[in-house]
Amino acid sequence: MQKILTVLTIVIVILCSGLGFIYFNDDMDVQIPYLEEIFTGIAIFLGFLLLIKISSRWQALFLGLKSQGYSVSLFGFKKILVYEGILLLYFGLFGYIMLKHIDIGWALGIVGSLYFIEGMAHLIFNFVAKPYKILINSGSITIITNELIIIKWTDVLKIDSRQNDIHVMMKEGSPYLIDLDWLKEEDKNKLIEDMTRISQEKNIYCSIDCKGSYKDFTKLAMQRKFEE
Repeated sequence: MQKILTVLTIVIVILCSGLGFIYFNDDMDVQIPYLEEIFTGIAIFLGFLLLIKISSRWQALFLGLKSQGYSVSLFGFKKILVYEGILLLYFGLFGYIMLKHIDIGWALGIVGSLYFIEGMAHLIFNFVAKPYKILINSGSITIITNELIIIKWTDVLKIDSRQNDIHVMMKEGSPYLIDLDWLKEEDKNKLIEDMTRISQEKNIYCSIDCKGSYKDFTKLAMQRKFEE
């Protein structure tokens, strides 16, 4: 759900950026009727999407805060920081340009700035309180990061592993990937044990064999050859 909202928001922001560029460069002699009303309407719609995003993301954060689970490691947080940071940079620039240079786009500028503030607050809250976690119970696997992913056990076909990743294959064909490098070292084995136990209880095929961290086997092979 959150991924769909994010993609939809980015597409709308890109379109609005294009319209703003045309408006700012009036020498292009392109007139778009009712552009101010269009910008205002889009700003209201983006604000509605932001409310949905805040509701789901922050509820998930507080759920992670009060629940026992498998905590995201510093390495995992850095990966999330890169992904979220790109979005923050884009929303921040969009909001600034709309407020500073596009007089009829002030509403979009405010909404873009709110997206930036929400994303920054989300990252800071996790850095301080550390609610990013994976929760597992008999009903579902819940992944709480910058996105909320809920995998119901009733929808799982099988679970296997490749290198240091756990692949949860759904009955409808799509896979979910859990990168064990994202977890703290002490939580990795516990996660594997709990997933294996619940899978067996529900008669779901489960074969997880993830030991150590990911290695570039091609690079290792070349290194051995060089040493020889």
